[in-house]
Amino acid sequence: MFLLSTLLFGCGEEEITRFEELEYENLPPFSAIIDLEPATPVTTDDLEVLIVAESTDPNDDAVTLSYMWYKNDELQADLTEATVSADLTEVGDVWTVAVVASDSTLTSAPSKRSVTIRNSAPSVTAALQWIDVDGNVVEDLEAPGMDAMLADFGGYSLQVVAEGSDIDETDELTFAYEWSVDGADAGIEEDILEADAMDRGQEWVVTVTANDGLVNSTPVELTFSFYNAVPVVDSVSIMPDSAYLGDSIECMATATDDDDTELTFEYTWTITNAEVDEEGNPITSESSENPLDTSTLLEGDSVVCSAIASDGRDASEAMMSDSLTLTTNTAPVVSDVVITDPAVVGESITCSATVVDAESGFDDLTVSYEWTDASGVVLSSTNTLDTVALTAGDIVTCTVMADDGNLQGQESGTATLVAN
Repeated sequence: MFLLSTLLFGCGEEEITRFEELEYENLPPFSAIIDLEPATPVTTDDLEVLIVAESTDPNDDAVTLSYMWYKNDELQADLTEATVSADLTEVGDVWTVAVVASDSTLTSAPSKRSVTIRNSAPSVTAALQWIDVDGNVVEDLEAPGMDAMLADFGGYSLQVVAEGSDIDETDELTFAYEWSVDGADAGIEEDILEADAMDRGQEWVVTVTANDGLVNSTPVELTFSFYNAVPVVDSVSIMPDSAYLGDSIECMATATDDDDTELTFEYTWTITNAEVDEEGNPITSESSENPLDTSTLLEGDSVVCSAIASDGRDASEAMMSDSLTLTTNTAPVVSDVVITDPAVVGESITCSATVVDAESGFDDLTVSYEWTDASGVVLSSTNTLDTVALTAGDIVTCTVMADDGNLQGQESGTATLVAN
């Protein structure tokens, strides 16, 4: 090393600069600042020394680093690099590294770091298989996927087949199972899902976890679901076909379901009043009664029925019936009863009449006939009467009755038999 000095000789004399060579004692290098990664290693992790700050030498000498590894305080003389392979570690080992800097003559104080080897988490794989009531595997059935047809699986149960592995060979693994259906906990903790727990339309998830006695594996999820055919309403009608104000009317629907399941129906009546509100809009109300009593409604009100079919899991689209406007029913009118004239004893005579109804066509009416003698004895129930058993002078009455299904009308006519 050299020392620079400046000498001054007298006033006004020039400066004289002189170098003096001085020799210092050699000093050891400074210790490196290190870290040992990972800070919480498991048995699958390699150990590696990280140099956070390099070693320096006060004499500017070149510095080399040496690594000494200790396993449970015992020096591992053959380990001299900055890393230790995971193959050499075991659960519970305490590994310490000491890093020493050297300038080839002197060494620094060792920089030390220690870590404890933690337990490695196990891993798990899982699959599903069908089993019969005796627990035997049903070989020819594949595990269900999404939208599987439950009917294809013959009432068998499902079993989870789990396999685990652990780098820590001495660990004994156990498995846990959590089942959920339609997003809710199914309360099942075994590896078997019984046949009677499964139904159409369900979405199932089973979560499988392995445990080595200390930690759990990353869970594995198996997801499957069963297809459910949505019902379809085919027709909606109001019964009876010709209903009137005051009648009890019933909404009736038919529907189909590809699963052939038993269906239930939900009916909703929409009643539109003949009157309107202040803004001119129809006044409507709803009722879920079926049959619907129309006695509280008004002339001119209209009703329509909506039906929805359900299979217990899914509901159909709603379907509407035709609209029915309620009118007051009037009885059929029977008039102009005519009997064959002359009514001759021993011959068949015929009764006819004019029948009209304000609400129904003739084909919608039931017309009946009744012949009686003067004492009220019924002689015939058709529109003809055989008079062989009668005598001249007998009086016969023909009564014609018309029925529209709710109300009846009738009219009678008489004839006096004459001799042939």
